[in-house]
Amino acid sequence: MKRRVTIRDIAREAGYHFTTVSMALRKHPSIPEKTRNKIVKIAERLGYRPDPVLGALMSYRSELKKASYLSTLAWLTNYPTQTGWRVVPLFEEFYEGAVREADRRGYRIEEFWLQEPGMTPRRMAQIFQSRGVQGILLPPQPMANTVLEFDWPSFAAVSFGYTLAKPVLHGVSNHHFRSMLLLVERLFALGYRRCGYVEERRVDARVSYSWLGAYQVAHDVAGKPRDIPAFRFDAWSGEEFGRWFEQHRPDVIVTKYPPVKTWLEEQGLKLPRDIGLASPSLADSEASWAGMHENAVAIGRAAVSLLGDLLQHQELGLPATPQRIMIEGVWSPGKTVKTKRQRSGRRRAS
Repeated sequence: MKRRVTIRDIAREAGYHFTTVSMALRKHPSIPEKTRNKIVKIAERLGYRPDPVLGALMSYRSELKKASYLSTLAWLTNYPTQTGWRVVPLFEEFYEGAVREADRRGYRIEEFWLQEPGMTPRRMAQIFQSRGVQGILLPPQPMANTVLEFDWPSFAAVSFGYTLAKPVLHGVSNHHFRSMLLLVERLFALGYRRCGYVEERRVDARVSYSWLGAYQVAHDVAGKPRDIPAFRFDAWSGEEFGRWFEQHRPDVIVTKYPPVKTWLEEQGLKLPRDIGLASPSLADSEASWAGMHENAVAIGRAAVSLLGDLLQHQELGLPATPQRIMIEGVWSPGKTVKTKRQRSGRRRAS
């Protein structure tokens, strides 16, 4: 049986230390391109193939010790104010997860603000290059369908969500479509029958209309009539919502919009006694509402994991085939929907 070609075999042939060969085959940026190309050609000529078992062992060993510092990753925000992105609890949890994974992998995350007075994309790219920053994390943009000009060929970048329309980068997000499917399925299982969807149009756009589409599909899959039209709006109007509510009388409302809860309470309706309320997107810190937790910390960790792999293989610039990692949401019963037992008891009493 032919012996497997090892990294040490390549090192002897190339005249380099085996650690240099190992780093070159992983396209580590500290190895000059000319040296990397020479080592790769020798590896191909010798018929080298990575050992998956050894790779798994090395990965396991690296988990046992804290990684040494590699480089800084940019957390590049684009809100009108420097801390505007922090208003959204989900985004804070994205950042928390990103920092955890970066620390585990030996990176450090630093915030940069693209709207800083006097700042331009070109100037920001120069700052990154002068400080050795190659990896960029782009949290959600202030508005859906954002177009962002930047020196993309010099960097590896991962975006959060769907708000960055151009360029199309590798991305990480909650699986919004499945979250809504699971949410509506859970509400039907709890005994609710008249489900209404209420949301801002701009928020629907931010999730690429995944919630709206899945809400409609969920009714079809469950064989439930979809006789309550979605109430979607550009600007909130309590009067218009009231007319919709009186006409259709839902027994549960799916929404992420907090003023809906305020309106219901102002009408003297008790949650969940008189009506249920559930959100398709909750941060871990939002425990009172029923709905789907996005697992935002896991999303942040996945973004850094993907970016770290891109940097390790020096896959810089705009991707030819963008990848999207979607993280599953988790149902949380909260305090705004009834349990199945409560629903059954109400029917028996009626």
